Amino acid sequence: MKKTIYFVRHGQSEGNIAPLFQESESPLSVEGQSQVSRVAQRAQKMSFDVLISSPQMRAKQTALEISNIAKREVEYSDLFVERIKPTALEGRSTDDLEAIEMDKKWQESLLGNGPKVADGETFTEVIERADQALSYLAHNDHNEILVVSHGFFIRTLVIRAIFGEELTREMCKTFQSSVSMHNTGITEMTYWSSESHTGWELVTYNDQSHLG
Repeated sequence: MKKTIYFVRHGQSEGNIAPLFQESESPLSVEGQSQVSRVAQRAQKMSFDVLISSPQMRAKQTALEISNIAKREVEYSDLFVERIKPTALEGRSTDDLEAIEMDKKWQESLLGNGPKVADGETFTEVIERADQALSYLAHNDHNEILVVSHGFFIRTLVIRAIFGEELTREMCKTFQSSVSMHNTGITEMTYWSSESHTGWELVTYNDQSHLG
């Protein structure tokens, strides 16, 4: 059995360009709306049976545009939301010294060995969610799936799928800091399940050809 999964990062959000720690419900920017229009036209030519999206606003707006063009209903799943930052950090200025210190501690919790910071996600928690998301996709009834999600979390899914239990915090930290993903970039992975091989394969990463 072969499954094909297309991961699409949402279009540029207001939070991507504002000098603030992005809020979870940040909407698309004007440029993001243009990007989404183009990736939706691209998706219309792609073969997929089901469209799944993070329910966060920027991803939801992206998925709805794809839904309108490709004529697929959107299913929402909290499994595909972005890394969860401490609520107290959202919307704070990136010049706010207190916020900068909180973000530093949270990043250590998310990618290092630091303790949990308020309600922010830790490394263990984001990896557990990635495992749940990959299992959900591998056992989904459909064999061709398009998922709209977020940059950090898509990168987490990719590296966890490739390295599995061998993935370390240091490997994840290096990957997240040195491998970029652009807004509406398309990443294709396949999941194979047979007597000879079971596992994930990365086919295409961060394809932006629709942006010209």
